[in-house]
Amino acid sequence: MKKKLLLLIISMITCIVLFSCSKLESPSENLSVTITPAENTISIGESFQLLINIIDVSDLFGITVEVVFDPDILEVPEEYFIIGSFWDDLQPITCTIHEADRLNIGIVLDNNLNDQPVNGSGVLFSVFFKGIAEGESSISIENLTLVNKDGNPVEGFDIVIIKNATIVVSSPAV
Repeated sequence: MKKKLLLLIISMITCIVLFSCSKLESPSENLSVTITPAENTISIGESFQLLINIIDVSDLFGITVEVVFDPDILEVPEEYFIIGSFWDDLQPITCTIHEADRLNIGIVLDNNLNDQPVNGSGVLFSVFFKGIAEGESSISIENLTLVNKDGNPVEGFDIVIIKNATIVVSSPAV
């Protein structure tokens, strides 16, 4: 009887430890980068804003990403980038490069100003586009890198979920 009780207690402790460990890792299982709105219909000549969001990240110190679009359907205005509220008042260093069919975006915290990484969820940045021709353009996130202060991938980066968007451009109503 004592042996069964001891085995039961050991089994319960093992379950508690395993459950606790899985709870600690659960935020990284939900790590995702999304574009909102996921779908949008606009008219030729109309401009719109997309939000690039991050969900459930831990120890984020920097990000690089390419936002890819169809340049036959969409164009990028001169002022196309705004840093997101996720970074609060941290004043990260940003770098943006506009190529024919993509926007290369880099955001990193300055080691001299910030010694703590960012955690949680929020808007990483916003980008603007303008419809120039009828058609449909996917807006996709490619070559995403999320790094911690040591320059290593953040926890959960190997299973990050990416949700892209679709923009339909139609002729203006008459």
